[in-house]
Amino acid sequence: MNKKFFTLIASAFMLVASLGTVNAIGLGTATNSVPKDPVKRYQLAGELKAAPGAYYLLTTNENGFLYAYPYATFPRAFGESLWCTTPKDEALGQNPTFDFVNVRGFDLLVSAEDTVNTNIGDPINVGLGNLGGWGFSRTYTSDVEKQRVLYTYFTTDSVLVLTLKTGSNFVGVKKFLATQLDPTHASTVYNDPEVLMFTLWEPAPITLTATDYNTKLGDLSTPTYVSLTFDKDHAGVPSFKNPWSDFKLKAYASKYNPGYLNFELKDAVDAESSEKWLRVDTSHVNSVGSKFLAFAFGDTAGTNIRNQYEFKAVYYYSSDSLVITAYEARFNADYDAKTKKPLWIDSHVTSSTSTSQEVKDSLNLKLQDLVAADNIRIITVGPTPLNTTIHMGVKACGVSAPNFTSLDNGLYIITNDKGQTLVVPIYTLNSGNDTIPQWITLSDDVDPKRIPAYQWVVEKTRTTNKDNSPIKITNREFAKISTTNVQLYTDKATSFTLPKLNYGVVPNYLTGTTLKKGYFAKQDKTVSADSTLGYFFIDSLQAVTYGYELNYLHKYQDDEYLGVNTKTASDSTLFVSGNRSQFKFDIVENGYSIDTDGDGITDTWVSTGMVEDYGYYSENVDDLAQLKRVHYRIRIPGGSGLIGATTSNRYMVVDKEERYAVSGTSGYYGDFYLKTNNTKNDTDYYALLDILSGKFPTTKAYNKVVKVGIDDASLWAYMQVQDEVRTSAFAVKRYTEPLYRRFDGGEYGKAPVKEPYGDDTNSPIWLKFTKYNNFGNEFLFENSPRGKGSPSDKGMNDYRDSLSVNGQKTISFLGLYNEHQYPEVNTDKDVMNYTFYVDTAYVRDETPMPQYMLALRPEFVKGDTIWTVRKDSTWSSSGQSWYYTSDTTMRVRPSFTRAFYLFNAQDSIGYYNSSPIRSDYVGKFNYGAENTTRLAFVDGIHMGDTFYVVRGNIPTAEIDSTYLHDISAADKHYLGANTHYQPRWYSDDWNYDNGVWTNGKWVYNYKKNASAYNLDRNGKSMVFQFRLVDPANDRRFLIESRRQEDFYQDGTHYADNEIAPVLGRWLKIQNGVPVISENISISNARQNGSEIFDVMEGVEELATGNEETPVVTTNVKVISETGAVTILNAAGKNVAISNILGQTVANQTLNSNSATIALPKGIVVVAVEGEKAVKAIVK
Repeated sequence: MNKKFFTLIASAFMLVASLGTVNAIGLGTATNSVPKDPVKRYQLAGELKAAPGAYYLLTTNENGFLYAYPYATFPRAFGESLWCTTPKDEALGQNPTFDFVNVRGFDLLVSAEDTVNTNIGDPINVGLGNLGGWGFSRTYTSDVEKQRVLYTYFTTDSVLVLTLKTGSNFVGVKKFLATQLDPTHASTVYNDPEVLMFTLWEPAPITLTATDYNTKLGDLSTPTYVSLTFDKDHAGVPSFKNPWSDFKLKAYASKYNPGYLNFELKDAVDAESSEKWLRVDTSHVNSVGSKFLAFAFGDTAGTNIRNQYEFKAVYYYSSDSLVITAYEARFNADYDAKTKKPLWIDSHVTSSTSTSQEVKDSLNLKLQDLVAADNIRIITVGPTPLNTTIHMGVKACGVSAPNFTSLDNGLYIITNDKGQTLVVPIYTLNSGNDTIPQWITLSDDVDPKRIPAYQWVVEKTRTTNKDNSPIKITNREFAKISTTNVQLYTDKATSFTLPKLNYGVVPNYLTGTTLKKGYFAKQDKTVSADSTLGYFFIDSLQAVTYGYELNYLHKYQDDEYLGVNTKTASDSTLFVSGNRSQFKFDIVENGYSIDTDGDGITDTWVSTGMVEDYGYYSENVDDLAQLKRVHYRIRIPGGSGLIGATTSNRYMVVDKEERYAVSGTSGYYGDFYLKTNNTKNDTDYYALLDILSGKFPTTKAYNKVVKVGIDDASLWAYMQVQDEVRTSAFAVKRYTEPLYRRFDGGEYGKAPVKEPYGDDTNSPIWLKFTKYNNFGNEFLFENSPRGKGSPSDKGMNDYRDSLSVNGQKTISFLGLYNEHQYPEVNTDKDVMNYTFYVDTAYVRDETPMPQYMLALRPEFVKGDTIWTVRKDSTWSSSGQSWYYTSDTTMRVRPSFTRAFYLFNAQDSIGYYNSSPIRSDYVGKFNYGAENTTRLAFVDGIHMGDTFYVVRGNIPTAEIDSTYLHDISAADKHYLGANTHYQPRWYSDDWNYDNGVWTNGKWVYNYKKNASAYNLDRNGKSMVFQFRLVDPANDRRFLIESRRQEDFYQDGTHYADNEIAPVLGRWLKIQNGVPVISENISISNARQNGSEIFDVMEGVEELATGNEETPVVTTNVKVISETGAVTILNAAGKNVAISNILGQTVANQTLNSNSATIALPKGIVVVAVEGEKAVKAIVK
């Protein structure tokens, strides 16, 4: 910067000052030229088309936001409206552009993105823009144009123009075509009512007040002692001080001369000296030649040179320069020898009140050379030139902008320097319906990572200059507690505000607070991606599967639970004690909800579809999950031990004394959210928020929400107002007593040994099922097993034997046998035992209802290739069948188990009884007059999560993926859900018909059927559960087949009590026949000991596969071949060969030690005389 410039213009400054006292701020002067060097500071004074002459000064605040304030009401401190202006020449023939830098350090930059703010009431932030180089005046060396728009190009033919948003002081930008810059254009920018037309002003000088001086025109927030900067200062003699630069002074308004100031020395004040006031002294600095007055500090009390303590300071904004003049001075300091008095006492007083401009000019603060050759300079008063420029240091050109910074988009917890966390606590939803953000110190048992109301979503508000972008901060649970355009800095704090919610958004509630970048702790995806965070969340299957205990949070005791008195039927109140009660949480599909849209208002009746979205979600934040919650109706289930509740449920209600109790009758049921409030030992404790469904007419139900509180004296659970700071909380612990027997492969017998859970418990096992009251004597088994020594060979009656069609026995039922009457044998000639292969239908992890299938004579097939990928499938309407095309003819043999599986024949009663072809089945599945259902065995395949019914006598060797795919949908049963019921594998659009009996087999056709899913649901009739009789003490069980069927009025299935039903169907022995009972309660079923069973370890059968290696007995070898078996070393012995259905396919005496017998493909049993029977696979 050219410092000589200020010396040259000093006289002009004094000329302005001589025109009169500058006490008020006058209008600036439109500049005629804009120099490139030195860079000067101007004001951009804008006008609107509708109000010419009503000027707005363009300014920024400390955060870089752009405003325009009316000149008439603009603050006295003009500093923030000053712009360091530099013209730049463009290519020949083009107009110049201008760079503007605010004295706060902000370049005037905008972006096309700022146009989105035009209608949302936010100013633009110039610190974040990327477009500058402003078109303005077409000349700058002279004749600078007035009332011109400021524009910058953002495309080759489009510009952004500065505007003033209607009804505000916010400056924005609008897009226009470049051609609209022409004032003659039909839709010129100059006709837009929001476009600002600017004139470049040199601000008028002002006379500083004490406050102006002590705050550097508002640059300092608090008045203080300040020093000034001289671009050339005293030099050469250290004792010659400059009181304005060497000391810190504080200004006070003169009591005698308006516009003048007295200056107090800080060092003297600190030393408690009375000589602290600055004056123009009567002594000279030098004694030889032209003499120059010095400055000194003294006490103004009673002085007769009082006016020499008074100074005027006139400030020039455009150059940050200051001219200081003394009120008066006495220049004659000689000594009168005759009177022995200093001549200055009666000498001529040089005063600013003089009518002579020459006299006034002699009172300026200036730099004076004493000995130029020795570079000795002093500060004194005298006439111009001033020889220096005095600066206040007010936002000079070249000052850097604040150090902006930003945060990445993400989820954060905000904690300040005091250790307080910014949260929306549960108790702020109060009687005034306020939801209030606040800073609080968290206790040790509160983890903000578990509570969305204590978390904040941060998003950048800019897509350009992202590293410095302001941020939007939004509470994760309450979406409308949010603030935008918060600018962070690397080196200082920033102020911000947040609203509260009270029947809408109340802005600027949380004020007077600051943020720093270091306050923000970003959370990883374990927090942000958890969609069920903040509220106790279970799905519908878990709701019907598990029971829960409510463990009360107490500082000193961990074993207190919410529950009921199980010893009396008259006390139904809920209270805290050491007794545990099992609760069930029924998910409420429709009901009231607490503030689903984040506006602080409890919503009225809403249909949530069971799972309700809540809180704030933004796609701008990676791994941020949409929060979900459900609310529950809490009950103690029937049969749980509560007196008087053996079969019915008792729901949590509010009694007339505003206590919580349980009742099986209609009452004021509470619908509850369980909101995380505390965390102890990594366990969440929940506040029970009762929405009340609007039913309870209590004044406590503010906003239709209250809390469940625990009274310290009585320990009763009672209705507690939401805004009570103390909040009772409960851990939700899964009820741990097992409901069902789980087989673990360990030792079996009558001893009540607990069975562990783990991976080794999920495998099939061989077991015998015995009646508990006749343990080890009576067993369940097939009525007509095929084999020597079977009960059927010993004259069992036909009614309890297998069914017969055309003389062929086809169906085997379940029977009960006494070991003493029909003992197990295992000899070369006689083999019979009561062992079942217990196959796993659904036994995973810690499911409370392990599900099994009971099978006989299993075959285990190992897959020998991979599945074929079908390339196309087409429905033939003429042929009423599917046909496929494939890129290969490879056959696939998947791994599977084939056996005869026990099933509940309930769904077969109506099917077969309605068929004229199978009329002989009538009365067989349905047991006599007892209206009970028999259990039978069916040929089936278990592969993965599907059970296939095998119809016909297809050999196992012929079963491949094509065969399984083509099995009728009615014969495919899905096992992969832990439920009693499951729809069969129906297609979306096509279903099977009832079939036609043709040529000795059933033929099924596909047909269009839109109601496919409304057909019979009992697709798990071959699945059984083993319900424990006394879960806490032993392993005895009931064999559970299905439960009472419940349906909604619209016919859809009701899933309540899917697991551990109160009413269900269990296996019972009716007149010696195993049947499935009618619906009876679990309590009644447990009391009937004849239906209680246990297990004993079984005997594993020989399980063969499709290996081609020889199967070896003693000296005899049986070799499987294609279309035959070869038997070695058995000459003269009789051999009988049967298929897996027990049908004889060959019987002859061998005449060779290498005899080959032709056979159909499939699995066969080869019994050689004197040898143990073996299985073989014929290919």
